[in-house]
Amino acid sequence: MTQSLNIETIRKMISLIVSQPDISNRKLAQNLGIGRTSASKYRALLTQANISLESLSDLSDEVFSKICGFTTKQAAFVEPDWEEIRLYLSTKRVWGKMLPTERSAWVNLYLKQYFPNFSGEDCLPDGCMSERTFNRRYSKYLHDKGLDILRHQPYSNNNFGPASMVEIDTIGDRFEYVNAKGEHQKAVIFTAVLKYSGYIYAEAMSSGSGICWAVAIINALYFFEGVPEVLRCDNDKALCQYGSPTRLRATIEMVVREFKLGTDLCPVRSPKWKGTNERANLTLQKHLFESQPKSSIPHVDDLTHLNRVLLQEVMNINTASRSHGQLSRLEVFKRYEEPFLKPLPLVRPTVKYMSYAFVRKNGYVTYQNNYYYAGIEQIGKTIIIENNMGKNINLRKDGNLKVLVSYELDKNAISPRHYHKADCFKTETEQVTSRPKEWFISAFENLTEPHDAIVKAIQWLFETFKSSTPVATRLCNQIYNLYSKNPQDIDCLNATCEEIIKKGCITELRTQLVRTYNLFSRIKEMGADAFSKFVTPPLNSISEPKEDDCSNTTINQHKYSDSVRGEEYYHELFK
Repeated sequence: MTQSLNIETIRKMISLIVSQPDISNRKLAQNLGIGRTSASKYRALLTQANISLESLSDLSDEVFSKICGFTTKQAAFVEPDWEEIRLYLSTKRVWGKMLPTERSAWVNLYLKQYFPNFSGEDCLPDGCMSERTFNRRYSKYLHDKGLDILRHQPYSNNNFGPASMVEIDTIGDRFEYVNAKGEHQKAVIFTAVLKYSGYIYAEAMSSGSGICWAVAIINALYFFEGVPEVLRCDNDKALCQYGSPTRLRATIEMVVREFKLGTDLCPVRSPKWKGTNERANLTLQKHLFESQPKSSIPHVDDLTHLNRVLLQEVMNINTASRSHGQLSRLEVFKRYEEPFLKPLPLVRPTVKYMSYAFVRKNGYVTYQNNYYYAGIEQIGKTIIIENNMGKNINLRKDGNLKVLVSYELDKNAISPRHYHKADCFKTETEQVTSRPKEWFISAFENLTEPHDAIVKAIQWLFETFKSSTPVATRLCNQIYNLYSKNPQDIDCLNATCEEIIKKGCITELRTQLVRTYNLFSRIKEMGADAFSKFVTPPLNSISEPKEDDCSNTTINQHKYSDSVRGEEYYHELFK
């Protein structure tokens, strides 16, 4: 089907034929911007005319059409306000609403305004442009203004405006490579594509875990240098909570909240929902897999080197020109999408190990074979456990992510499980029964009276009962209670602790403490001379035996011991 030409185009054709008689129809069509069939048709009609071409150029349009015997395209169209139409079509998409199209501009801004009586059932009235003519003249207006024509989006995404959505996925097959040590490794290729421009980002991950996904999402957003409105993904097990295809895992949820991203999870087995990403994956597969021989495996130093090679392939795709004269992905992104991206956070978010946990009836949650108390208010609710690089854990509310309590991570997970309750949740009794060794030592630090034996006794008890810390805590609490009742008898308590250490017997220590303390108290009531006579020298004043006297000391100890029979005992027995 040949196109109809206006008088102006035909007059240009005449001037070209007169100036270049040997010009071909192909060249003629190229110079006029028309089809070769139309150029051939109208050239034949001009040749059949009974008047020279030089004379035809001087005639009026009406006489020109009558002599040549053909009709020309109507030129007297009602012209709309093209700038108004351009602003209408460049409106940023609002989430949940359709992006305005050229057809809607032709109907609403042209037909309804300039031809209000047109019902749409009859033929177009005189002077009214068809939709095709409207689109063609709009393109000419943009060209004359020096503006790029971006009518058709890269993948016909007319319903998605700039910076409206990013789609993420992984390429199905694992990518195999050989590292510097000659070891065969496999990586998971992560891809992120902006819906509007088709701008691609790809990254090789060591595995498909949630932590790797979270790091890749952060890297993609910083590669785009901005944040879109919505993140769309499928129901990968590393992204969605087990048994809930509509809820993200805690680690991914934290990343989404840090960047203030909306989320849109695709239905199960519905890859068409993220068709832009799927087509980008096909393009990457052609570059990464199909272009290489099956026996060829890339040799790289490590995963970082592989990502540099992969990013270079991605940029080659982004900068490549596309069909039908469309701009490249990079050009569309820089000109039309990058200005609409939301700014990145001032501080780059760090990925943390996050997980959901159900609070039991006793107020505890289970994490890494240990129990951590969350409070009676959270019983029956789901909270988020945040692991900060293996140092400590934070228990957060599921809704506003408020930190409920923080714990030091217990790595000594043994059976039975350890129960951990923060001081803010403990009753007064629980706080007393869970005092650490440092608390007792600090309680006696500022005393001016002699208390060396007390401190050594506390250290000795926690060392002796290191496998049963509550026992050591109870004994130290008893020592502290004896001091609290009679602080003036600190010397009696010090002598008691010295005696306990010297005996070294752990049987019925609580009874021994009370009896020994009462004994020294009664001796002290008898007078200072009597007390100093019975109280042994302090531990730090006891001199160590000399090397020459070691044997004699041992023999003497054995001789006068009731429980250990030394060598001298048996010599005397068999005399």
